[in-house]
Amino acid sequence: MATTLTAENKEYVPTRWEVVSCPFCGEKKSKLFERFGYEHRYQYVKCSECQLAYQSPRPAYTDEFVETAYEVYSTTVEGFQKASVLTPQGKTVYREYASILAEIQSWVGRKGKL
Repeated sequence: MATTLTAENKEYVPTRWEVVSCPFCGEKKSKLFERFGYEHRYQYVKCSECQLAYQSPRPAYTDEFVETAYEVYSTTVEGFQKASVLTPQGKTVYREYASILAEIQSWVGRKGKL
């Protein structure tokens, strides 16, 4: 979750954080790579072993965090394909990515699941 999350135009502030090892090689040692987001509260670190950049600490995946982070997405494939059932934020995402999905479908030659 590398973006600043908002719910009803209010800034989301994580209630818990979790420090994670490198998701690629499992190394626990890392160095600060970049701070970002609202008040620079989020950060990427760079793995001391394989050099992968990843987010740590990251917000713990509580119910509140998941609802806020994914509120713009529909819970069904049909919901995403029918923009009328999306939240206002989801409709924005749909408009922005609909042309990209159409382009991918033109390359593949058929509609599929992404």
